[in-house]
Amino acid sequence: MLIPISMRKGRTKAAGSPRSRKWDIGRQYLAAGLALAILGGQIALAAKTYPKPPQLLFGDLYAAVEDAQIFPDGKEFADAVPKESPTNILAAYRISHPETQAALRRFVLENFMLPQSAAEKSVPAGLPLAQHIDALWDVLTRQPASPPPYSSLLPLPYPYVVPGGRFREMYYWDSYFTMLGLVQSGRSDLVTDMVRDFA
Repeated sequence: MLIPISMRKGRTKAAGSPRSRKWDIGRQYLAAGLALAILGGQIALAAKTYPKPPQLLFGDLYAAVEDAQIFPDGKEFADAVPKESPTNILAAYRISHPETQAALRRFVLENFMLPQSAAEKSVPAGLPLAQHIDALWDVLTRQPASPPPYSSLLPLPYPYVVPGGRFREMYYWDSYFTMLGLVQSGRSDLVTDMVRDFA
């Protein structure tokens, strides 16, 4: 049973304010939606096929790139898209077997498309905090896209919010807290889309 915040032991009268009731109702809807998404996701899981992660597709090449740290961010190679089949790239790697960090970097740049940053959008400076946060949702929202062949990106059918910066996908706990913020901003449309993405 869900107990309204204002009725829980140790809560102040402020907990009964319209803003906190909105918050509590939003959290209850979010919890119910996530529970349904998880149940639906467990049922649908068997029907979906997911791309193999790059460390399985590229084996010793992936390990060499990560060990050599040829990119400042380990996500960069994990998110890179191969220009041809992994089988062909691995065959070329085993033939050329680049020995130096520079040679390995050249090989990767010849055979992979590195991820591009999303077009930089920004929020106008000087907004009050609540308006700044409300404006950030559009900056951090990503639209569904079909990943190219052999990409590690999981296709999502609905718009979703990323944590920011280098991220191109949503993450479980980040998404939960993001959805709590979306509820406060009145963006139930995005909450619904993200819950459906998890389903």
